Amino acid sequence: MPHAVTEALVLTTVFSIIGTAQLYTELAVLAAARIPGASNKFSPIMNTTLTASQADPNLAAAESVLLALVTLVLSFGFLKFTQRRTADA
Repeated sequence: MPHAVTEALVLTTVFSIIGTAQLYTELAVLAAARIPGASNKFSPIMNTTLTASQADPNLAAAESVLLALVTLVLSFGFLKFTQRRTADA
């Protein structure tokens, strides 16, 4: 596969990992519409928003930092994995 295509795929995958960890809008709409199975605690961002709205800013801040760290670890882990595969090829 050409090098430019590989770089574009890696970048797209990293952005997808970050976007998936921050999934909010779709679930907020489903929960507001009272769709069965859609809960306010379904995604990490929705859970943090719910916690902040219940007057517990310390827990909401801790959840936000934890979400950021998990996203960071997943993104860098994927980048290291792809760099190692590229170096071996």
